[in-house]
Amino acid sequence: MSRVTASCIAAGTAVATAVLYRFDPTVTAWFPSCPLFAWTGWLCPGCGTLRALHALLHLRVAEAVHDNAFTLPVIVLMGGAALVRRPIGRHPARWLAAAAMFGVLRNIPLAAFTWLRP
Repeated sequence: MSRVTASCIAAGTAVATAVLYRFDPTVTAWFPSCPLFAWTGWLCPGCGTLRALHALLHLRVAEAVHDNAFTLPVIVLMGGAALVRRPIGRHPARWLAAAAMFGVLRNIPLAAFTWLRP
């Protein structure tokens, strides 16, 4: 990756983080909503991620886990992989399987799984 590309990615990430810190996705209408949820009423694995990231930026960890319990472990694993400079995408099928399992479990209407819903 070139220095210019890395700089552009870093700048874009900083701007996106600042915007997400400043504006709450639960009350700001211009944040995107999930098309799968809008069309079917089913929660995808990413539903609640913007709210969870906003809560994490404000150090509200319990709220972040409530909004999307999959977000925090992914961020921790990605951060750990970045610290040891090891690519996290070696086994994409495992990540997809974990996300799919989370997506299925959070849509099961049993009391044991309702905590996975935002």
